[in-house]
Amino acid sequence: MRFEGLRSPAGTLGPPLTLHLRDAQKPDLQGSKIPAGATDGSVVWIRLNKVPVMGRLVVLQRHRGMASNYDCGIGCECPANFTAVSVAPAAWAMLVNDLKPFLSNEVDTDCNSAKFYYDVTTGAGWLSNLVSVATVDNLLHKGQVKGQGGGSAGISADWTGIRYTLNHITDECDEIVVGKRGNGTDIVVTITGPQTVWWFNSQTPSGYATTITLTAMPSGATSYTWSLTTGTDKATLSGQSGNTINLTGHDLSTSSGDVTARVSVTTSAGTKIATRTVTVRGPKTLVAGATPDSCDSGYGYLSLLNYTIKDNLGALMPSSIPLNESWTSPVTNEPAYPNANWRRQEPPGSFTSTDSTFADRIQGEAFSLPATPTPTCPPPLGSTAVQHWGQEFRVGTLTPGSGARVQTDNIQKYLDHARHTNVHSPAP
Repeated sequence: MRFEGLRSPAGTLGPPLTLHLRDAQKPDLQGSKIPAGATDGSVVWIRLNKVPVMGRLVVLQRHRGMASNYDCGIGCECPANFTAVSVAPAAWAMLVNDLKPFLSNEVDTDCNSAKFYYDVTTGAGWLSNLVSVATVDNLLHKGQVKGQGGGSAGISADWTGIRYTLNHITDECDEIVVGKRGNGTDIVVTITGPQTVWWFNSQTPSGYATTITLTAMPSGATSYTWSLTTGTDKATLSGQSGNTINLTGHDLSTSSGDVTARVSVTTSAGTKIATRTVTVRGPKTLVAGATPDSCDSGYGYLSLLNYTIKDNLGALMPSSIPLNESWTSPVTNEPAYPNANWRRQEPPGSFTSTDSTFADRIQGEAFSLPATPTPTCPPPLGSTAVQHWGQEFRVGTLTPGSGARVQTDNIQKYLDHARHTNVHSPAP
């Protein structure tokens, strides 16, 4: 058959239908296309569901015109039988929230074992065997699949067709209605795991994950290739085992989700890349609260300097945390008391916060020393300074001098109370 010999669909003169299909390079239901340079070919007719058809076969020979002209002869007595339902694509990889239209074809086979395909996407009944991984629309957009979570889901299409058997008594084709299911696979690639990792300057306090495990889904893929695309100065990856890898924080995030983990997953449906953002959180600042002062029978006074610990995103620390103080300078006596013999705690103290709060307890000096000068009992509060020294607070451990530094200040002791002066938080 010469393509140029075909007429347009409406029977008017113009480009033949086959030329339209060839030039548009439009694929058929199986994805096949007429070669762009083709000039000769053949057309196969199929009769479905006893629909009456009439056709004519014309045989042409190059340079000789029409050689033969045949009416349709006797072929298969009955229409092609419904034998299967196909779902395309057979397998597809996507990310969470991606959309992909799946197609379904009725597969018919004639008495010569030739297969024919008919699009039944809008009529089939669609379902997913694992909706936590992927859902499929069975109403408005039939066959449209949406990724929901990592893993592999079976996407099925149910369709009912007809098989025919020639009745030699009546010479008619008897019909049998049969149902078939076509199956495809949707693979959703994603990364699961925590999106917060904590950093305490190499410390690992209980209750705070300083290393988290990320898992690429689905499991059992051909390969997993991990990397960090942002935040390489704040975190590192290590210890890959199959589809899992560890992420450890090394510095505080400057904004939420500024660390991005990337995984390239190769599956039976191809390679897909998924990402997951992570925030490195940790103690950053101390916020001063109330500072009650009271009398102390052995030391003259007790000042409670209350603080709240906040992280780098301005949120309260979620649970109790060890912290410590350390001294950054020697004791300096004030001019009013150059011979003061008041002492400071040695070694510096450490304690565990109550949730996100703690108090620095500072006393005068023991009357039994005897103390020079003698501490007095508030109130009222005076302004006579006795001595001062440098202090810093670190969070994440009870070991003085270790952990994440959150504040520097001076402990200023007065005759009847104590305060923090020259406060810097966050610490430089």
